[in-house]
Amino acid sequence: MLSLVVVLGPDPVPPALADVLAAAGVGDVPVVGSAGRDPRVRPSATWTHPEQGRTIGRRELDEVARHAAAWAFAADADHEAVVLVAEPDAVLDPVALTAALADVDEDWSVVALDGARGYLLRSAAAEALLDEELLADAVPLRVLFGLEPDDADDDVVTDHLVVLQVDDRRELGDALVEIDPAALVIVVPRDHRIVADASELVAAYAHVADGMVLLAATRHAPAGLDPALLAAHPDPATEYRYVSPRALAGPAALVADAILGRDEHDDAHALTGIYLDGLAALDSSQAMFHALDPGFGDAVVVHGRVVNGATDSLPAVVVAPDAATLAPVAAELAADGSRDLARIFRYDDAVDPADDWRVVANDIVDVPFWTPAFCATIIRLAEAAEAWDRDPDDPVPGSEVSLAALSPRLFAHVQTHVDRRVMPVLRQVWPEMAATALHDAFVIKYAVGANDELRLHHDIAQISASVRLCDSYVGGRLEFPRQGWHNGTLPVGRLAVWPSLVTHPHRSTPVEAGVKYGVTLWWKLPE
Repeated sequence: MLSLVVVLGPDPVPPALADVLAAAGVGDVPVVGSAGRDPRVRPSATWTHPEQGRTIGRRELDEVARHAAAWAFAADADHEAVVLVAEPDAVLDPVALTAALADVDEDWSVVALDGARGYLLRSAAAEALLDEELLADAVPLRVLFGLEPDDADDDVVTDHLVVLQVDDRRELGDALVEIDPAALVIVVPRDHRIVADASELVAAYAHVADGMVLLAATRHAPAGLDPALLAAHPDPATEYRYVSPRALAGPAALVADAILGRDEHDDAHALTGIYLDGLAALDSSQAMFHALDPGFGDAVVVHGRVVNGATDSLPAVVVAPDAATLAPVAAELAADGSRDLARIFRYDDAVDPADDWRVVANDIVDVPFWTPAFCATIIRLAEAAEAWDRDPDDPVPGSEVSLAALSPRLFAHVQTHVDRRVMPVLRQVWPEMAATALHDAFVIKYAVGANDELRLHHDIAQISASVRLCDSYVGGRLEFPRQGWHNGTLPVGRLAVWPSLVTHPHRSTPVEAGVKYGVTLWWKLPE
């Protein structure tokens, strides 16, 4: 039998709830409001779904904090008591309420009546929910209660989509009042590029922040942002942790509620305040927006889509601070990609014709190898294949994919290239080197996070080599401590070669920004 009703809000008995209780025959139970009763621990500022990867903002986690105040009432109730927790606008059915009362277990159990707006529980369940470790890393109520996504209420209907180009958020006022409140609005600056169709845009928004305002994320804090706002930023799962002032998305009504009337003169301050106030989610996974930063190479264009190499996502909209920053990506998007096939299958434009090889350190040789255009093709090929793997048996595992797996014909071209142009140079440096064939060549990727470096090691091969495929990253130097040398000054496309065993331990230092791509080559050991 129902023993207590806790209403989240200042009005303890909304008329609709009173009618439901009376119809269910439980209208004489105490009804209290939880307003003003704070939970013991405030939830964390953001939560990322472990399977979907979507980031939840503060609004849903603040909901946990409000409900935790109700759990405190339930935890203080008698052990046998059944407590109804309800939002003031919960839609409850008296027949369903009566039936659900018989389903409440004696211990940890939550019976949902209207999703996360109304549910039944006993004191043991409330005590479990109030565990400080659970609250400190709180998750949205629907996830906490085990509700399936199909049970979610369709509060926001995105029947159509509107893209608005503005230079300042204050231009939005008149436009938003003319738009259907339920329409999905994507606000972008003049310098942007949409690389997805309408259905993909809606799907990308729903994947990250369905029902919330979504803000673009950047790795670097906007210039002049208040230090207090910087310090308040939580750490998301990726390096994109700051609010970018360049783009946002969400139902028109929610966008208007979030941004209209704010008096901050600067967009970065205003949008950061919206995020920290829990009115918006941050696209730290780069599922919807990719905010270009000058000088950092996160974006790779593959078959007309932008791939974020750091998050392995396909953002639907690319935004930039100015046309010059957007221009290289726009040029790649406009290209038809026909040269890539010729380079891969015919090795066109691949070989660097220079002959300025040199010994750069003790038994380390710098040899011209590939053109920068061909290096860019190799990056696109590897990203398009989506075959990155980590060998658990490798003592120094990395995110990598073999050229032979990507294209046996390409690997054959590389073998011929090595035999004709590289080996003659190496025999001048090491005349006693055994005549062994190329064993493997694989693309390896490093990005900020779990796979950002390679520990000190030496290879099990006769000789090893590394090609720099790009230089638009910070950190990530290939270092040889014993030889006192690193490849940080080598141009893109150059090949560094060294003896593999014992004498040349090497490492890749952590990537601090951007994405590092390289190709590693191993020659077989003599038999």
